[in-house]
Amino acid sequence: MAYRYAAATQVGADRSRAEIERLLLRFGADKFSYAYESGRAAIVFALRGVVVLMRVPLPDRDDPAYTTTETGRKRKGDAGFKAWEQETRRRWRALALSIKAKLIAVEDGVATFEQEFLAYLVVGRGVTVGDRLLPYVADAKSLNQILNVRGLPAPRRTEESDADVIDAEVET
Repeated sequence: MAYRYAAATQVGADRSRAEIERLLLRFGADKFSYAYESGRAAIVFALRGVVVLMRVPLPDRDDPAYTTTETGRKRKGDAGFKAWEQETRRRWRALALSIKAKLIAVEDGVATFEQEFLAYLVVGRGVTVGDRLLPYVADAKSLNQILNVRGLPAPRRTEESDADVIDAEVET
């Protein structure tokens, strides 16, 4: 089974949202809000002259992963609700970690704010850069095209310890 960050967290979604808000305020955000509707939540903040929108897909309460046991039997009592609530908490923890990592990367000069949050920058009414560009990425992937940025060599595939590795050394 794959590792699931914060799978056993006891930190409630409300505490994760409060942590995100404190982080953003500490790093200079002058606006912050969050919204929730069935199946998803979002945070919106303004920082460094831009608006950022990050969405969190929330688990469906009726998903069999929460309504039935591993053996296929219906969960008893509030066990399904508890399983759903745990996954909701986990996703909010993952969002808090992601935002914190991005802000620290910016603070430490690893990347610029725009680089870290590019996909989430709002460019229209509720539309982000990612919303606009991801269909093009999906098209390129489905056509099996490799993006070759001018001036950089195309990645070469090599075999190393039975694993495919991308060797992107710049040739001089």
